[in-house]
Amino acid sequence: MSHTPHPGSSSHDNADNSPSQPELEQSLAGDESSHVDRSADADDPPVTPRRSVSLRTLQGDPAMLRADLVAIPYFATAGYLLLLVAREKRGKSTLARFLTKLLSRGGQFLGRWVDPRRVLYVALDESRRMVARSLTQLDADAGRTFVLSELTAGKQLEDIAEEIDAVRPTLVVIDALAAYTQGKLDENNATGVSAALLPLRKLAEEKEVAILMLHHSCKDRPESRGSTAIDASADQIIVMDLLDGDEIGRTFESRGRLEGGGRIALRMDPATGSYEVVDVPPDRKTEERGRDVASATRAMLDYLRANPGAGKTDVTARAGMNAKAARALFDDLVLEGTVLRTTRG
Repeated sequence: MSHTPHPGSSSHDNADNSPSQPELEQSLAGDESSHVDRSADADDPPVTPRRSVSLRTLQGDPAMLRADLVAIPYFATAGYLLLLVAREKRGKSTLARFLTKLLSRGGQFLGRWVDPRRVLYVALDESRRMVARSLTQLDADAGRTFVLSELTAGKQLEDIAEEIDAVRPTLVVIDALAAYTQGKLDENNATGVSAALLPLRKLAEEKEVAILMLHHSCKDRPESRGSTAIDASADQIIVMDLLDGDEIGRTFESRGRLEGGGRIALRMDPATGSYEVVDVPPDRKTEERGRDVASATRAMLDYLRANPGAGKTDVTARAGMNAKAARALFDDLVLEGTVLRTTRG
């Protein structure tokens, strides 16, 4: 019966198989070279990047690798642009001022401690007097809360950047998107939306602040009003809606690049700023939307089977939902490979 030696066993008892000294030296040299750090090949000439940065350089910057600062659990993470979306008069501004008070004073929130920090509240939808009264009623810290109520036309981003440098806040609230763009933004124009929001996202990263932008949702569904580029330009989307049967209760659905999203429900007293976490009820609207999406998908696929090669406009017209949602659903079907594109268009 023959045996194969274990890779780690010795073979000193077999002199015929022992390597000669030159062979041993060559073997050791080969072993040594196999452990050389080849992350930067010595044979490569040095390079001078124009716009890119090497990973080694990024690793040398402590800010690149340290954990994100979660200023307010769920609602504010430094270095990111977050979008708070809700219908008109559903309490976006009330919530934003509640968060301002919370961060300026500090305290427990969603089971975690919030350290007191400065807040810059860019109040463009309401008068400075109304905002001052509301923040005072909520007992926001007067020394850590700063209110900016006017921006120079065409220099909104520069004004906010300068004020961030002066105040050094951790949270910047902008109330709201339409007022920030001073009514000059076509919300359905993807190019214009990206041009307005992407610089804010970059500003949040560069200044290491959380920027919470308030925006209106669609009337018929809990999504940002306007182009899908609005959501795409933000790091995190927080959709706020009414809590059924509760006058001061709100549900929140958070999605995006940050951890700690999902669905929560809060009851907030606008007079005192107190809050309580409540059980999240079944999301009937989500269930209904799911059924609508399934029905629309079947309708579009049935039409395509009967009419191979039909155009996108003809197919989405069979979805039985608004045109924007139908186009988004159709694009998802193309991306997942359910629908194959045969021609441009």
